[in-house]
This record gives sequence, C-alpha cells and structure tokens, in this order.
Amino acid sequence: MDFKIADTISRRAPNGVPHLSNLEKYILTILRSFEAALRGVEGRPQPLRSTREQEWVREPGLWGLRIQEELAQCGLPVASGSLYGALYKLETDGYIKARWGEDRPGNRRGARRRLYRLEPAGAEALAGYLAAEDDRMHRLSHLFPPPAARTEAATDVLVDTATVPDICPYIIGMTLEEAARLTGATVQAVRRGGTVVDPLTPETRLLRGDSLELSGNSREVANFHRLLQGKLQVEQVTTWVDLPAACPLVGKTLAEADIRSRTRATVLAIRRKGKLLAYPAAGTRLLAGDCLEVMGTPFALARFRKLLDRKAEVGRVGERLRLPADCALVGKTLAQVEVRTHTGITVLSIERNGKPLKRPVARTRLLGGDCLEVVGTPLALAGFRKLVNTPSTSADGCCRELTATCPLVGLTLAEADIRSRTGTTVVAIERGNVFMECPPAETRLLKGDIIHLEGSQAAFHHFHRWWNAMAHTIAQSALSGLPHPETKL
Repeated sequence: MDFKIADTISRRAPNGVPHLSNLEKYILTILRSFEAALRGVEGRPQPLRSTREQEWVREPGLWGLRIQEELAQCGLPVASGSLYGALYKLETDGYIKARWGEDRPGNRRGARRRLYRLEPAGAEALAGYLAAEDDRMHRLSHLFPPPAARTEAATDVLVDTATVPDICPYIIGMTLEEAARLTGATVQAVRRGGTVVDPLTPETRLLRGDSLELSGNSREVANFHRLLQGKLQVEQVTTWVDLPAACPLVGKTLAEADIRSRTRATVLAIRRKGKLLAYPAAGTRLLAGDCLEVMGTPFALARFRKLLDRKAEVGRVGERLRLPADCALVGKTLAQVEVRTHTGITVLSIERNGKPLKRPVARTRLLGGDCLEVVGTPLALAGFRKLVNTPSTSADGCCRELTATCPLVGLTLAEADIRSRTGTTVVAIERGNVFMECPPAETRLLKGDIIHLEGSQAAFHHFHRWWNAMAHTIAQSALSGLPHPETKL
C-alpha cells in the first residue's frame, strides 16, 4: 500500500502547538535544514564557497519543484497541487515567507522562481514536533549538511610579500577591506613609491606598483596571489539597475559605453517600456528610464553604480599604436590577448597595410605592423604601451600576411624553402575563413594568405631581417617606377 502524505493529519500534537499535517511538517523541516546550512555558508569567505553554496547566497530560498524533488528522494511522493496548497497555507499562517526570484532571460523564457524561506513562527511551530520526530523527519533534517570546517589551524599564520602588477586592473582601485573579504588575507603594510602608506585604513585603495606585506594562513595568502593574477574565482551576482536621465551613459551604445572594461560588470538584459531585450547587441543604444540587468562581482556592481552617479565622464582618451614585428601580441587573436582583462583598454579598429579592417572581432589575429586604434584611461593606455613594447620571449611563433607584391606569392612551400633560408617553419596558413595546419610542401602561396611560423629566437631574428630586406627591395622598385625584380630567395 502506497503511503500518501498529502492529506494525513498528525493525530498527536503537543499542548499549545497548532496541528500540522505531515506534509506541512516535512516542508518546514526541509526549510529549517536549509536555513541552518545557509547561516554556515554566509559566515565563510567567498573563495571557500562551493558552486552550490554560491547559488544559495545569490538566491536564498527553496522553490516548489526543489522541495518536491527532496521529498521524492526520501520516499515521500506528493502531487504538485497538494504541495503548493500546503505552501500557500503555511504562507497564510505566517510560518514561511515567499518572494519571487530574479528574472532568468536564458531559462524558460525568463520565468522566475517563487522562493520560500522559514519564518520564526514556523520554526516555533515545528519545535514542538522535533522531540518526537520520525525517521522521515530525521532524514529531511539532514538534507543540507553544514559546510565543511576549514582545515587550516588557527596558528597557521604566514607573512608574505606581493606587488600589485602594472597591467591587471582587476585589483587596482580595490580597497583593503574588499580584498580582505575576498581572500581572507590581511594587508599589514603598503609601500608606495619608496614610502610607507600611513595611516593604513580599510578604505585605502591599492594602486599599480604597490608593495604589500600580507598575513594569513596558507590558503588565504594563496588566494591573495591568485587575486593579483586575476585568477581568483569570485562570486557573481545579478541585479537590476535603473538608468537615470542625468546618467552620462544615456544616448550611448553599449559598445561606446564600454561598461565591461570600465567596471568588470556585464549587461545581460534591458527592460524598456515593459519589454525585455535579452542579450542586447553592442549597437543597442541606452535610453533614460532603461532598467539594466547587470551581472558581476559585488565590487564590479559597486563600480557600475558609481559610474551612473558621476556627473562627468572619466577622462578616456584615444591613441593609435603600431605593433612591432617582434611584439609579444603578434600572431595571437584578440580573444587570446585579452587586452580588456589585462589592461582595461578597448580596440576600436585595426589598420593593416594602409587599409582599415572591418570592426575587429574576438577571432581577429594581430600581425606585425598593424596599427591599432585604442581607447582607455591614461593609466590603462600606459599599461597597454608597456605590453606592446614587450618583445616576445618565447618561441611560440609569428605570422605574416602575403601582399600582391610579395615575391612568395605563386610559389609552393617547397619552392619558397623558408626553413632552410631562415630556420623558421611554416606550421599553418590562414586563407580567408580556412585555417590549414601543417600544410604540405606542394601548397601554393596566394595573395592575402597569412603564414604562421615557429622557430627559435635566433631563427625569428634571421627571418625578420630577410623579410625586411624583401620589403625594402619592393619599396625601392616602387619608388623607381620599375617592376620589382624577382627577389632571389
């Protein structure tokens, strides 16, 4: 005989305690277990929380389907109608509190969850039944185990030093209090420009080149170093923010506002005049009265709100920079370079061989001699200049585009014989949208091909000299008005 809990009323109730059906008792027990686990999670630093625990903090509460699944796993199947009827009764009696969760544009057409949490009256009503709890209530009480205790001993205190890097805006501008909340480590001293910062307050902000003295256990110090490298996983939260009429972003497109590189927050959706624009394109223009769904760390969202409150735009300037042939960025795509993450600047356009490319995308590959038009704050541009002027120290490779006047056009790889003449090896050819890896020797080089090479530093140095000599010969021929001679390879 199947056990049904929907309409079963507990025949035994302590004096002065309201009667609760078995289903109502089980629901309150599940919510009580969740509240106990949530209190333990909220007391832990963010880097120590698991993905599930981060979800609890982001949207605290359990929804009906989740409660129904937990009951089913404990051998207590219940129909949806009975479950939501019991939830409605408990909410009416003041034993639980319900609220709507956040919109989810990418899930079930933006459907929201109704989240339930235990109220003090519900905990008090349940307390009279806990002394005589049955096996099912005992199992439901342990659905959400408390977070595991930290393994580090309290006496495991380390002292370490670190330096804020020049080209990582992830931590630059962060206060000491914010860094401590993220990592658990404490900054004991800050040396800036050879001088110790005094007084050192929780509101002291970290700047480029600061030398820090850290203290904490091994996990906390390691988390701080990961924070400096931009590798620390920080909890992402989502919120809705109204766009005031006086905001400097009004009238700009998302590409022009450049919110992500300036605040590290991402705009997921825009609610405008009752309509939801999910995943807006870069050309979407922001209007007064728009309500933006923004996702990011708590500090990113705080920077975004400060951006809305500014009466004037932060001084952002543009600049054109040419990539040297031996630049560490050459041969990489914009996605691989991650200039926004490492420097905070935005690449607006790329000029190659005197002709502007179409709007650069993440897969656009940078070549030696490219002229980049970038925009950012003066500090961000200074960091990007340093990155551009950093020569490649690895043997990852380089690439070159073959123009119509290049002597290699029309030759096969065997005829060009680049390896024996320069020491470098052609490992791939990019032709339009086709990327040919390990091309055979009979592959013929065509106009517009981008050849990718690998080799040692000495081989690249030889290749650059050889390539520049060819370019010089072609330029001299063009000036003299004569067709360029067949360059001896």
